Amino acid sequence: MSKRTRKLERSEQKEAPIPKEAVVHKRDLPPTPAAQPRWKRYVLPLIGILIAGIVTVAFYTRSQPPSVLNETFTSGSAQYCATNSKFIQALGFTGVSAYDTRSRYVRGVALREIDQNANIMNTHQDETWDDAGYLGALQNDEFGNVYLIPVPFISVLENPPAKANTIWRIDTNTGKMEPFVDLPAAVSLEPQNLFGLLDLTYDCDTHMLYASSVLGSTETNMVGRIFQVDPTTRAVKSILEGIDAFGLGIFNDMRGKRLYIGLTRSPEIYSVGLSSSGDIGNDLRYEMALTDVSDAYADDRARSIVFQSQSQLVIKTLKFNYNLVAPSETRQTILVYTYNANEDKWQFTSSQITSE
Repeated sequence: MSKRTRKLERSEQKEAPIPKEAVVHKRDLPPTPAAQPRWKRYVLPLIGILIAGIVTVAFYTRSQPPSVLNETFTSGSAQYCATNSKFIQALGFTGVSAYDTRSRYVRGVALREIDQNANIMNTHQDETWDDAGYLGALQNDEFGNVYLIPVPFISVLENPPAKANTIWRIDTNTGKMEPFVDLPAAVSLEPQNLFGLLDLTYDCDTHMLYASSVLGSTETNMVGRIFQVDPTTRAVKSILEGIDAFGLGIFNDMRGKRLYIGLTRSPEIYSVGLSSSGDIGNDLRYEMALTDVSDAYADDRARSIVFQSQSQLVIKTLKFNYNLVAPSETRQTILVYTYNANEDKWQFTSSQITSE
């Protein structure tokens, strides 16, 4: 069930405009296919929070008929259009270039030139690239603009909670980084609120940007939001609220366009439908759990969800407990899946343990 957004109180920051036609969905998570003790322990106590204000609750499972979109998109990843920033050419980089936000090696972001053996040849860091403190996820669009989010894995001194919901952008032409849009929190902030934005993803079909935020959430109160932002107008187009999400990714499957969502409080991954214009729906659907691979991943969360080509899914996991993590503790697992179109499901194929 949807509801029109109410006028939000303005903070000192300039927040993203939310037009009257923007729709907010607040949904309960549908049940997993089988009862799981860990699921009950982490999720069921939160149901009362999620369904507050909802008159009708509908559960969605794989047995529901496929949703129909008004437009047909090419099957596979919707993250296919990432382009290098135009300013890079003026730097004289001749090898492969990549942005680096690893907190162990750089404050902010740095651009690395890498040779064929993955050795760093040159590094460029504009004077504006550390203005937001330590950074996490980033996304390129088809023009070469780079969107980034601050993450306080090191200290709130460098990443104050008041700035935790700000998306930054490196301009493809100038190479300068500036605040791009400030997203509104669902509630007033408390001292224990350390994290805000956790991930970004970009849809090359609809040219929309999506961001997950847990700003305002606590151990006992889940008020996270997923935003759809129009990069052209910087306006929020739709919101899915009442869900603490980590990694995001977009895939066009046999049922339509789906936004995949990794939860922060349990090892499950869900998806929700996106309209032909990119609006977030309310048909949350269970996809998989990291524990389907091994119970050893019970405390892991899907930090990054990346779809490669038409049939491969790569999930990077990380232990996440809403607290600050030292750089030496960023051990993560990479899980690889293959899409079975006939059964409309993902099948695990391999895993790898890495550290950043």
